[in-house]
Amino acid sequence: MNILKFLFGPFAVWAPTVFIALVVLILIWRELIKEKWFKRIIKKDFFLWERIFTDKRLIVGVLVAGFIFAAFLTVSQYYVWSLSAIGRFFLPPAQPTYFINYAFLHFWLGRLISLFLSLLIFGIFYLIRHYRRALSRAEINLVFLACLLAAWPRQVFLIPLFFLVAVLELISLVLIYRNKGFRETKIKIFWPLILATLLTLIFGGYLIRISGLASLIV
Repeated sequence: MNILKFLFGPFAVWAPTVFIALVVLILIWRELIKEKWFKRIIKKDFFLWERIFTDKRLIVGVLVAGFIFAAFLTVSQYYVWSLSAIGRFFLPPAQPTYFINYAFLHFWLGRLISLFLSLLIFGIFYLIRHYRRALSRAEINLVFLACLLAAWPRQVFLIPLFFLVAVLELISLVLIYRNKGFRETKIKIFWPLILATLLTLIFGGYLIRISGLASLIV
C-alpha cells in the first residue's frame, strides 16, 4: 500500500518535472560538448553522447514517456475509483462511457493538442528553412522538442518568449560586435530557445493565470 501511495502521490506529481529537467540537461550538455572552450576545460571526448542522445531519440523518448504517463494516470484513476462504492458507480458497467470520456479529457486530450501544435510549429519552421535557408534541420528538431517539453497550454507562450529572447540576444550581439564585424558572427537559436523553454516551464502557470487562459487547461 505504501508503494501505491507513492505512485499515486509524489511520483505522479514529480515524475514529469524530473523527466523534463533531465531532457533539458541532456540538451544543454550536448550543446556544451560541441564548444571548443568547453572541451579545453573538460579535456575529454564525449562523442558517444552525440551518438546516443540524437534528436530523433530524444523526440521519440519524450513522446513515448508522455503517453506512457497518460496511460499510468488512466490506470491509476480507474484503480482509485474502484476502491469505493461511489467510485465504482462511474466505472463500467454502471457507466459505460463516463470513465473513458473522463480519462480522455483529463489525461490524453492535452497531450494530443500538444503534439498537434508541436507539429504545426515544426511545419512552419520547416517552411522557413525551405524558403529562406535560415535554419538547420537540427535547429528545427530542437524547436519541435522544445514545444513537446513545454506542453499544452504553456507552449502557447514558448514561441513569443523565444522571439523576445532572440531579439534581446541580437541586440546584445550588435552592441558587442558593432566594431568587430557583426556579419561574421554566427547566430544560434539553441540558447534563446532553451532559455525560452525554461521560462515557459517555470512561469507558464503564472502566465496562463494572468492571461485568462486557465480554461484551456485539460
